Amino acid sequence: DSDGDYGDGAPAGGRIRRDGAGLHIAAARVSTGTSGKCFNAYVVLGSDGQPLALDGATRQRLASRLAASIAAGERGRRTSRRISRQLKQFVLPTDVRLDTTLGAHTSTLRVEASDRPGLLAALGGMFVELEINVLGARITTLGERVEDVFEITNRSGRAITHSGHAQAITETIRRRLDEQIAQSAA
Repeated sequence: DSDGDYGDGAPAGGRIRRDGAGLHIAAARVSTGTSGKCFNAYVVLGSDGQPLALDGATRQRLASRLAASIAAGERGRRTSRRISRQLKQFVLPTDVRLDTTLGAHTSTLRVEASDRPGLLAALGGMFVELEINVLGARITTLGERVEDVFEITNRSGRAITHSGHAQAITETIRRRLDEQIAQSAA
């Protein structure tokens, strides 16, 4: 259940549930190989911000739940949880930049935003809606702030070179993330 209590003192970034306890995605790497297969690696901390001490049974239970979610084709549920009192003190405007180097096959999308529950799921949903392919990503949580970098292409697999398209992408992401943070901070 993604609407459970994650604890006010826990970092709010990407969160997943483990037997009623919140887990925090502190960092992630996403890479898409030439075959089209996607490889993901996550650094996951407990709700106290410390590394997990996973025994074999707990590790197997987490792996089974993740595999079942993937097999069922589950997408992240939208979250309506409010931001904790501690994080409300650090709400900053979202900064979104999209850069394409001349002759490059991909574009680089940088998103700096206030950390919050469901942020990665919200970005993923926007990428689908905006028809953005993610070839690689570096997800970094720095306290109350995230700095995420995505290597992206348009739906045709090309770098985003049209300035109007680039502006539409950055403005949509910036506006929606700022609206979400304003609603959850209220």
